[in-house]
Amino acid sequence: MLEKNIEAKVSAHCTEEGILQQKLLGQKGCNDRIYFLPWGGTVLIEFKKPGGKTTRLQKHTHTQLQDSGHHVYICKNADDAIIILNFWRRTHRVRYSDKQYNECEQQLKKLRKIKVKK
Repeated sequence: MLEKNIEAKVSAHCTEEGILQQKLLGQKGCNDRIYFLPWGGTVLIEFKKPGGKTTRLQKHTHTQLQDSGHHVYICKNADDAIIILNFWRRTHRVRYSDKQYNECEQQLKKLRKIKVKK
């Protein structure tokens, strides 16, 4: 499976689950995508086709990011990436009790309705 096909499957999953994402372009050693999880947290994923290798620069960048406390992964198939994203999404969700979560969700809904004047 091509790398772009793997990314497309993960991208569709994220759209369904409300996980924001950005494709990172233009810098050598940079991860393919960054995912912004609901309730906070980010995950960076480098996609590789099966048999694909990471470069020395990518390994160095991944080490720097991980040493700074970021969640960085290399995925060779869409299922692994989806499992990782679902794990971290649940982990960040657990920080709140259901009551706290519902209160936060109500506040967010109110904030989304406010229009900012320029």
